[in-house]
Amino acid sequence: MNKKGAARLQQTRQALIAATGQLLARGGLKALTMSAVADQAKLARATVYNHVRDRDELLTMYLDHQRQQVRSLALSHATPLAGLTALAHWVAQDAAIAGVRQSHPEALIDLQTYISAMDEGIALDAMDVLRAWNVHADIVVAETVLRWLCSYMWVPALALERETSADVIAAMLQADSQR
Repeated sequence: MNKKGAARLQQTRQALIAATGQLLARGGLKALTMSAVADQAKLARATVYNHVRDRDELLTMYLDHQRQQVRSLALSHATPLAGLTALAHWVAQDAAIAGVRQSHPEALIDLQTYISAMDEGIALDAMDVLRAWNVHADIVVAETVLRWLCSYMWVPALALERETSADVIAAMLQADSQR
């Protein structure tokens, strides 16, 4: 594929991801139909189906993109406290998560189950982030941090509560690393 074709492919995928997030924010999973995504992205329905087979594949693409965003956000902070605080705020304030929480809260169970199952990519991302923060990174610690972070999908809490909670988790990570 030439550069122009690769750029167009990337642009279309970005439009699909953006449209998915906007629809989830507005109406949760109920609003996420293939035709609504096509309309929101200003793409022909056939173009959407050239990139994804169905809504499940679209959601997988969206979640993979969000996972990379979370990883980048975490790695942009040098300390566990700063990173955890930023992550907690992001999860609590994400419009797509809020849309799903309001219109289809049972879908959050599936999302949390997926994350908690520690898909290999998620596990590696969590371990890499913890190591970048100079934290002893084992699977138990990574799972604990991910479960804590997922709690903000359910109950966003106030900013001060998120910050206090991040401070407790960061202290736990620090103490664990010193053992």
